[in-house]
Amino acid sequence: MIPASPLFSHIPASRSGNDGPGWQRLWREAITEPMALLDMLGLGRHADRLLAPADTGFALRVPQAFVARMRHGDPDDPLLLQVLPGAGELLESPGFSLDAVGDLAARTGHGVLQKYHGR
Repeated sequence: MIPASPLFSHIPASRSGNDGPGWQRLWREAITEPMALLDMLGLGRHADRLLAPADTGFALRVPQAFVARMRHGDPDDPLLLQVLPGAGELLESPGFSLDAVGDLAARTGHGVLQKYHGR
């Protein structure tokens, strides 16, 4: 038999049954509206600057626990900027392509790519 390592003695061998809310509930209760997120952080007055130009079409889903770590009243909070699309994401940059790996030219049907002959 292999003896237990003292390195992991602080980790319980089995779950206690009270590990807090399940991830499904946390996901279900996550913030999905950008304006609601700004209101929670006291940033409603910055909505024009933060939201108007940044409609990228991607869904927002931010768990409440992550929102709780954001700085209230700070429109430049790094955690907020991770989840809220910025206007800079919509700018085109010289030298970059919307189809960097050539997928558009390789489409043969809906959802099908054929980049290499015979494959």
